[in-house]
Amino acid sequence: MTSRDYAPTDATATREVFLEAVSVIASEDYPPELIDVWLSGADELSAWAAMMEATAACRVLEDEAGLYAFGSLTADGDIHMLMCHPRRARQGAATQLLAELVDRAHALGLKALNTQASLCSRRTFEKVGFAVTEERNVQGLVCFGMRMDLA
Repeated sequence: MTSRDYAPTDATATREVFLEAVSVIASEDYPPELIDVWLSGADELSAWAAMMEATAACRVLEDEAGLYAFGSLTADGDIHMLMCHPRRARQGAATQLLAELVDRAHALGLKALNTQASLCSRRTFEKVGFAVTEERNVQGLVCFGMRMDLA
């Protein structure tokens, strides 16, 4: 397993991880019509690539089979995405990426991190110190506003 910074050539692979993670993992917690809405955010590869390149930090994990997980952080301290391909789900990849993003947040001088966690990712965020600050319903998608103060 290799951990590294996102490169522009990773756009297609990260988009595929997103599509698989939402289609397979998130479908355990959300109905098909909400999955379709969620997936529509990755319709255009060029828009996806621009979104990924606009983050302050993005880390990816890859193995001999290719890129299988990624996490991104915005300049204002939002964990924008944390996605893992189903073939490597529940093996610690998301927890590792979160730890790396927390380290990057410290390096950027951020004082806190925030995220909108899905039902399937909430436990991972709680494991590393995030706490639920509110429960939201966005277009029928239950998610949790979460925060972690950095020391």
